[in-house]
Amino acid sequence: MLGRTTLPTELATPSAIENVDVAYQDFDDARTADLAVKLQDSPGLVARGAGLLTGSTCTPGGAIMSGGATFILDRVPLLDLATAQPLARTLVMDDRGADVSELQQAFAALGYTGAVDGVVGTRTIAFFNALRRGLVADAPRVDAIDPASIVWMPSSPAEIVTCPISVGSSVEPGATLAELPPAIASLRVGTLPTAVPSAARTLLIDGIVANLDEDGAVDAAAWPKIAATPTFRDYLTDPEKVVLSGSVQLAEPIRVAQVPPSALFGVGDDTACVSDATTVYRGAIVSSERGYTLIDFSDPEPEIVSLLPDHRRQCP
Repeated sequence: MLGRTTLPTELATPSAIENVDVAYQDFDDARTADLAVKLQDSPGLVARGAGLLTGSTCTPGGAIMSGGATFILDRVPLLDLATAQPLARTLVMDDRGADVSELQQAFAALGYTGAVDGVVGTRTIAFFNALRRGLVADAPRVDAIDPASIVWMPSSPAEIVTCPISVGSSVEPGATLAELPPAIASLRVGTLPTAVPSAARTLLIDGIVANLDEDGAVDAAAWPKIAATPTFRDYLTDPEKVVLSGSVQLAEPIRVAQVPPSALFGVGDDTACVSDATTVYRGAIVSSERGYTLIDFSDPEPEIVSLLPDHRRQCP
């Protein structure tokens, strides 16, 4: 009845794992960063012509969209239009310039299918007339685009703070039709990440992506879009107490390896080595994540690393 018993597998002495496969991932080094903002008073929405305000949908706390007509002057719609700069001259057929291109780009956002070529053509004038008559059916057709027929918007949508002029009031050139929140005068990341990788970075706020220069200044072209985000509007409720922040990340993600810390040797300030059976690989330490060290290897990349490296091997 006596016999040799077999040791259950669960109780057997485990053998050490000596090698692991290397997993790779794209790494954008996203980090939350506070922003430094300087604000300036907005000129608001300003009338360029004179007349009687015969209609208005201006509402404090509301928003104005490019392509609408919030104000009607002498029964003629004033076209709300967001462009890079206010139109400074009356445009007629065959006029050319950067201001024409900006106008056509604003029209393109509203459905214009003509060429954005910086030249006033029949399609440019026709689209302007179509916009006006779509807002007020009997708006007179014109053969020129007069700045007085446009309410310039620095961005779209534009949030309304107050509406100083009521229907029935006389309007003079330069009168403020609607007051807007303060505008961005400068915007930058308070402190840029200094750890590796050192590369171009972008700022992400509520889905808006903006380029950063090497000193952390935010591309001014993105300011109007950032100013329209819920995060920025929340900041404006109390700039003295509310901290404006966003996500700073690499403009182009890099490919990194997930390496167990025990596989590293020859560790320096920002580099380390790993090895397989035949080769030693040197890479830049990028970050740590969930028990792994993230390493940026140049070609060649290891596929397997030893968890028990020979520390006598030279780390190049």
